[in-house]
Amino acid sequence: MTRRLVVWCEDDGHWNACRGLAQTLTSAEGPDWVREDPDQFANLVGQWERLSDKPEAPGFGPLSRFGQGLPNSVFRRVLIGLALRNAPELVVLAMDDDHHPTRRTDLDRAAAADWPFRVVRMMPVPEIEAWQIALSDVDDSDVAVLLRFSPRREPHRLTSTVRGDPRDAKEVAQRLGLDEWELEDWADIPADMIRDTATACPEVGLRLFLDDLRRHLIKPLSTGPTS
Repeated sequence: MTRRLVVWCEDDGHWNACRGLAQTLTSAEGPDWVREDPDQFANLVGQWERLSDKPEAPGFGPLSRFGQGLPNSVFRRVLIGLALRNAPELVVLAMDDDHHPTRRTDLDRAAAADWPFRVVRMMPVPEIEAWQIALSDVDDSDVAVLLRFSPRREPHRLTSTVRGDPRDAKEVAQRLGLDEWELEDWADIPADMIRDTATACPEVGLRLFLDDLRRHLIKPLSTGPTS
């Protein structure tokens, strides 16, 4: 049976980061059949589908049997739309935190509800560029002098959508010479570096994403490549 995996995301950055990090982590921590034949997982990743961050989907009303009692968040609406259609096996909800006061709570509540699929939470803090900076190997010493902190070691102190703020994650990434990464850039990050960064920088949301990948993607793969 072919696995259907869906990524609902804001932009190319989240789409590429999700698939690249999932590929690296699964190749490092997955079952033997993945490590012995990487093409098996490469084929599975190639079957992932991308949804827009503003999909049109039916069944958002209060009469839906899914998502009862949840706030009317965008996460709930997306999951209901998927549940009422040809439901996938796994859905990744990818959106920047942007230091929004309730966004993470809404995400957690939506993901914890009863759905006919598994849900992985991907919420970079404050935005995906913070993960890119933290997982890079660039010299940030000059930028650290300007900011008075190292953006690689303390990426959670960066800001999001604040024009003119020297701490803006997108501006800092540009200042460090980091262009937007493609799938291959994210997939080439060593697994140890990903795990170490998630542990050293727990505030940026990377550890949450990795833990959900382990629980909802890697563990089910232990049953084999076609189950």
